[in-house]
Amino acid sequence: MCIYIDSKNRALVNSKTGESVYPDCFDDLIAYHAYLIASKHPKQACEKLKDVFKGEKVISEMIMKARGE
Repeated sequence: MCIYIDSKNRALVNSKTGESVYPDCFDDLIAYHAYLIASKHPKQACEKLKDVFKGEKVISEMIMKARGE
């Protein structure tokens, strides 16, 4: 599955099916994705997009871990 970012519509799109998801954490996710790319972790960046597309709350989980919850 290849997921791409549709910034105009604030969505993640499956390139094979055209299915879109509109995550609430879009701004934070895009910033995190850019950080991973800049840090030379493109595979991890791609995996995070896939995880969010599947419904995982990647950003919420990161916040909870940072708080020690």
